[in-house]
Amino acid sequence: MTFPADSPTHARLTGSAITDLNAMTRRARATHRLSHHAVSGSAELVLNGDDCLVFCGEGTVRVGNVTLSPLDCLRLSGCRDQTLLAEGSGRLYLAEFSSI
Repeated sequence: MTFPADSPTHARLTGSAITDLNAMTRRARATHRLSHHAVSGSAELVLNGDDCLVFCGEGTVRVGNVTLSPLDCLRLSGCRDQTLLAEGSGRLYLAEFSSI
């Protein structure tokens, strides 16, 4: 879901506990994109940001030469037009940040 950070928002928890993950950038300086990736076996992550964060929401996934467990985050710089191999079983969230 995309929304401006200066707009009021409201939410109600309808089930069990959640992990809330947000990405925010200044409109005139940068853009960002947040995507979800279910990994079962192997998957390619195509990176298109100046800087990227790979967050492990659940499971254990090896990304490049780093193994991520739940709530681990990997920061990558200068990652535009790169592809990473993710191997294991879990859910990853990729946040890509680019300067304007």
